[in-house]
Amino acid sequence: VNSCGNNTVTFDNTSFQQSFIDEFEWSFDINGDTVTSNEWDATISFPGEGTYEGQLILNPGTNCGDTALIFVNVFPAANADFSYVYDTCVAGPVTFTDLSSTGSCCLTDWSWNFGDSNSSTLRNPDHVYTIPGDIPVTLTVRDTNNCFDSETQIIEYFPVPALIVIAPSTFVGC
Repeated sequence: VNSCGNNTVTFDNTSFQQSFIDEFEWSFDINGDTVTSNEWDATISFPGEGTYEGQLILNPGTNCGDTALIFVNVFPAANADFSYVYDTCVAGPVTFTDLSSTGSCCLTDWSWNFGDSNSSTLRNPDHVYTIPGDIPVTLTVRDTNNCFDSETQIIEYFPVPALIVIAPSTFVGC
C-alpha cells in the first residue's frame, strides 16, 4: 500500500465469504510498538514517512484461518503548481512554467490539459490559443514514488487584436 502525503491510511478489507469470518485483527509494527484494530476496515495513523509492516489475520487458530501480510509505504506528497504569462498586446503563445514540488527525489512526468482539446507532456510548454476567454488549464505531475497531484487554474486569455480597423458610416469634410 502506497500513501502519498497522508500518514493516516484506511485499509479496505476485501476478504470474501464474510459470513464465515468470526474473528479478524489488523496489526502493524510501528517503531517497535504493535498497533491493532478490530474494525472490518481499519484506519491506522503512521508517525511519518517510511515503510511499515503489518498483517490481517482472519479466524486465527482455526482451519478456516488466513493471514495477509501488508507493507505500507508512506511517501511525501507531490504538489502541482504553475504560473503563466503572455503578451497582452499580441495574440501569441502563452508560456507555462512548472512550479511543482515533491518531497521525494524527483518529478518524472508532467501532463498539461490546455482546456481547448490540446495537451503536452513538456515540463514548461508554450501554447497558442485561437479563441480568447476564461480557459481552465490543468497540470498533473507524478514523482519517482508514483505519487501525483493536479492543479487547475483559469487562464484569462484576452489579448488585444493586432489591428483594429474602423470605417466611418458617414464622412463630412472638405
